[in-house]
Amino acid sequence: MNMNNVIYITGGVIIFVILIILYITPDKKNEDSAGYLQHQDSLVDSRMLLHSVQLSAEIYRSFYMNREYWKNNLKEPVLIYRYPQYMCKSCYNEDIEELLSFQEEAGKDKVLVLPAFEDNKENRISLNNELAKFNYINTPLNLLKIPDYQYEENQQRYFAVLNKEGEISMVFFPRFGYKRLTNDYFSEVKKVL
Repeated sequence: MNMNNVIYITGGVIIFVILIILYITPDKKNEDSAGYLQHQDSLVDSRMLLHSVQLSAEIYRSFYMNREYWKNNLKEPVLIYRYPQYMCKSCYNEDIEELLSFQEEAGKDKVLVLPAFEDNKENRISLNNELAKFNYINTPLNLLKIPDYQYEENQQRYFAVLNKEGEISMVFFPRFGYKRLTNDYFSEVKKVL
């Protein structure tokens, strides 16, 4: 065995041992791992932000194509909640709970729920029961698109402010388990409604 091979093998073993020690050794009160996780979250958040911008463009385009309908049917700006029929039930429940709290403060006339369910008797009954506390319009996907979200299995639910001219602003994609973000968003929405 020549000397270069011995040096490479020894160096590799030393690096391997150091990596194992770093992996097994507890972090300094999780500071290092928290920084790493925060860095990883920021990379994921950056990709999600870019994708959110693309999704927002699809949503704006969809509302723009139907602005005459909204101009004729809205008297004042509202917060809308748009969601598909087949979505995470836990996500839906969390969103509805937060939306109900927002509505209690802002008023029922400031919220409009826009589910996208197949129009049949069973769904009409279900929506009437589930959304009895809200103003809602079951709006088919061919009228208002719900974009696909590449980081989840299904279409992406969203909130937005819709004005009486049929224009939307402040599109927000809630994330399950991040109620504080949703409430921060609602605080900003209250300022414009």
